[in-house]
Amino acid sequence: MDENIKKPILVDYLHAATYLHDYFNYRKKIASDFSYEKWSQELGFQSRSYLRMIILQKKRITPNFISAFSEKSLFSPAEKEFFYFLVQYSQAKTSRDRQVFGKKIIQIIQTLTGQKEIENYFEFLSDPFLPKLLTLLSFEDITPTAERLSLIFDCNKDKVLKSLKKLEDLGLAQAFEIEGEYHWKTKNKNFKVSDKFGDIAMKVFHENSFQDAIKSFHKPKDLRRFRSLLLPMNTEEKEEFLKLTEQFAAELVTRFRSDQYLSRQLFQVNINFFPVAKPVEEIESLKESEGKLT
Repeated sequence: MDENIKKPILVDYLHAATYLHDYFNYRKKIASDFSYEKWSQELGFQSRSYLRMIILQKKRITPNFISAFSEKSLFSPAEKEFFYFLVQYSQAKTSRDRQVFGKKIIQIIQTLTGQKEIENYFEFLSDPFLPKLLTLLSFEDITPTAERLSLIFDCNKDKVLKSLKKLEDLGLAQAFEIEGEYHWKTKNKNFKVSDKFGDIAMKVFHENSFQDAIKSFHKPKDLRRFRSLLLPMNTEEKEEFLKLTEQFAAELVTRFRSDQYLSRQLFQVNINFFPVAKPVEEIESLKESEGKLT
């Protein structure tokens, strides 16, 4: 079999039909006589058109298909669970259901990928360069030397070296010697920071991120985007919006996760949410208070 032909990675997908489409093409590449008919026989289905309709998203994926496909595809228990919830997420009819199944998907991904929560998050977030540098260390096709990393970030080599040593002190990276030159690698490719939005460290991090965004105004238009929305929302709608935003962010991280940096460029995405006007109730309450005082 051609070594360049690789089986699609299940946890890289956020839609079941898309994964099944790529899985079918993968089977076709390793066995040219593979067809919907053979696939149907393999899974114990009489209708070959059913599988094709699933991939075209014209038929819903049934529990029988989930069971048969999971068993025949030799998924691990965690992968079987992921595929089940991926189907539920893909076919969910309501926003609430998508939130529930989406959250479960992210939890399984974190388990499968060994995502580690940063313990010394205050020191980690105090320098906005550290998360960016740690992300670069996760790619397998980058020569992880201070000099090479300084070229990628277009910054001083001493700054990179100082930051690398800081990551080492935090237990997040380590150095090893190759032919007299120090290379660096992350101790965990997948990391996250605790969602302590009121924490001073998080405030400092976002303040620095805003400044970086302002500095990017001069960059070419194809490398930057700024979008502003004004949305009137009540309390329930606000909570729904926040949940959708968290789910959207998790989906993006999952969709664009990669071990290779070639042909890619590291981007930072900032999502801001804050009030710009007072609610009518607050104004009316203030008027009533003023009226009582007079």
